[in-house]
Formats: sequence, C-alpha cells, structure tokens
Amino acid sequence: MNTPPGHDMACRQCLTPLNILNGTYCHPSHLPDPGHQPQPTPVSAMEIVNRRCDFCGDPFPLWQLDTGDLTVIAGTADTQLLQNLGSSWAACHPCWTDIDTTSPAQLTHKAIRGLGITADPHTVAHLSALHHTLIEHRRPGRTLITTTPWPPAAIGAADLPKIRTRLAAFLAGTDRLPAPMDAHRQQIQASLARAHLYWIDPAFTELAQHAATSLPPDAITAELAPCDDGLLAWPHPVTARHITAISWTRQPSGHTVTVYRTIGNGLPDPHIQHLRQQIGWLAPAATHHLTQSSTAVHPAVAVAAATWLLITQQAAETVEAPPAKAARNTARRTGKPAPPVRIVRIKPATPAGTIHTGDAGKRLYRNRFWVTGHWRNQPYGPGRTQRRLVYISPFLRGPHDAPITATTTVRALTTRPPAATANPGKDENP
Repeated sequence: MNTPPGHDMACRQCLTPLNILNGTYCHPSHLPDPGHQPQPTPVSAMEIVNRRCDFCGDPFPLWQLDTGDLTVIAGTADTQLLQNLGSSWAACHPCWTDIDTTSPAQLTHKAIRGLGITADPHTVAHLSALHHTLIEHRRPGRTLITTTPWPPAAIGAADLPKIRTRLAAFLAGTDRLPAPMDAHRQQIQASLARAHLYWIDPAFTELAQHAATSLPPDAITAELAPCDDGLLAWPHPVTARHITAISWTRQPSGHTVTVYRTIGNGLPDPHIQHLRQQIGWLAPAATHHLTQSSTAVHPAVAVAAATWLLITQQAAETVEAPPAKAARNTARRTGKPAPPVRIVRIKPATPAGTIHTGDAGKRLYRNRFWVTGHWRNQPYGPGRTQRRLVYISPFLRGPHDAPITATTTVRALTTRPPAATANPGKDENP
C-alpha cells in the first residue's frame, strides 16, 4: 500500500513501492526479502514502478484512488500497534469496477483469493471492515497510474488516428494524471488535434535506434522536429522503459515532448473493451522540455531525434497509409477526410558494389568490408561553410567483384513496405 501524501517512494534498485513503519521506509512485509536495503526514490521521478493492486495483488494496477489517512490497530488488548496505511491506493481495472459499484464483498473475496490471506472468520471480518471504510471515505475522482510496466501492444499505422482520438478524449476528461504531467494535459490535448501523424516501420525503427546510440548530445535540439505538432509511433518499444510513442508541440523556448507506453494489453474481455473506450491505447509516461541547448534527454527522445534527422535525409521515404475501416466510416458520416498517417521507411538503397576504388590518388582495396553506420558532419551551403549531421547507413566498401571480409555481425537491409495495420485491439469503433 502506498505511503502518506508527500512520501510516495519506491526502491530505486527493485522498483518496489516502499511502506513507512515508525518513520522508516521499508519494503512491504508480505513480499519476499529483496536482499538489499531500501533505496527511497520519489515515485514521481520514476517511469516504471513494480506496484501491485492493493486489493488483489494483480501486477497491472490502473487507477489510484485517494482516501483520508487510514490507520489500523493490530495486536492484543495489552500490546497494540498502530500502522498507518496511507491515503492512496492502487487498484487494477476489475477491482476499481467493484469499488466504483460499491461492492466491498467482492473486494474482500478477491483479496482472500489473490493475496493468499487465510479465510478465517476473524480475518475476513477485519478485512471486510477495512474495505467498507475505504469505499466510504474515498475521495472523488481517480488518477491514472502511468508507471505500470504493461506488456507492449502493437500499434498499426492505419489505427493511429483512432488512437490519437481516444488519447485526446481522455486528456479532455476528468480523470487525473500524476503531477506534474497533469499540468500539461490541456496543452498536450490541444496539440494532438493539430498533430501530424507518423508511423515508423520496423526496419527504420531499428536504424533510428542504432543511430541514436552515436548521436552527439549537442545535436539533439528543438529544431529537429519535422513540424510544430506531431504524434509519432514505433511498432515496438524503443527503450527499456517500454516507450512506444512520442508527441511534441512547439513552445516559444523549444518543444514540450511527451513519451507514452501502451496500456491494457493482456486484460480479459470485457475489461479491455472498457479500458479502450475510457483511455485508449496510450498512457503518458513523462513530459520533457527540449530546447536549443538540451544536453541530457530521455532515451526515447534521443531515438525520436535520430528519427527526425533521418526523415529529413535521403535515407527515408514517406508514404501514406490507407485509412482503417473505422476511419473510413467516420469520414463518410462526417463528410471530412480521414486524417493522413505518414509511414516512414528506409528508402531503397543504391545496389551494393557500385563504389569504385583504385582511381588515381585513392586507396586500392582488395576486399569488400562493412562500414558501420555513423553520423557525419556534412558540409553544405555557400562555399560549403555550414555543417549538418547526416547518418551514413552501413554499407560495403571495396571493388564489387572482391570477396567480402568475414565478420560475425549480421545486418538486415530491407525496403519491403510494412503491413498497413497491426491490430492494437478488438475495438473497431471510431
């Protein structure tokens, strides 16, 4: 269970929420010994927390509800121990439904079954009283838990307009986001309405991820974005933090950038259908401000910056995805065209073996060998006095009829167009 307001902490090493006992942070007693001392870190500074539903132990809590501070009395008549259970509680989607429909008996049943609690009458009575008290004293509203490490869900190009619509509707609603992201929700929601939509194909995503590892920090600036407002999705997470999409909006001092992870994957029906209607597919994970002098950026922002740079180069080509069935139906009803989605993929490369060597003044190669992808400061402009970063994709250097030097590195170069959709869910409503 979470700690009192202002003290919501988790262990930096194992990402587990911490409790407070007699003023000291400690790992939850019902979990196995982690083998290390707590390393308290504010949850607001963490993008992933291994939180569990406080009611049934489910590893994918969705909502946080708030109550007044709840304190339980444990022990005997002679020896009593007061334990503060805090004022915030994590609930998975099924348990939230029981709370919202005022079904404390269902909560108690799930707690006994999910947490392995002994179902003796004394324990059941105390647990039932706790759940009745919690429901009675819960405060209005709920907050989306954005730190849950949900299993990634595939995002298809043609489904991006629907995903954008659901996300914007959620941000325009009354459900809260964790601070400080909640302060940016109106700005993000307004930006999504203007956003150009980009879907990056798998091969181009891998290229951008590789390019981001060697991108100079001082090259990541706000001016790289291809437009003032955009929403860009990759087909799979691009960081260890499960980030799958990014949006941005131009501000006077730079860009406000929001990174997202997919949510809800693995929920059974009808819970996943309900979640798709209420929230959609994307949950904001963090917001950042990207300026002309940014030096430390989120790993996903670095991949996005590499993607933006590659989009402006000849390494990329952009094609328009055919609209999904739901988008076509909406266009017919409203008389407005479906919003375009730009698929960014690797431009067909020059055939291998066209590099000539051995000319006068040039080095003569007797073998062909792979040159690793890298960034180059390419001269351009009047008198070639200006410089811009250009990513050089891996290529074979040497005479076209020479043998290739053996290597253990495997490189896959593809220009095959991706499938237009990778169904992110069963919901076909616009």
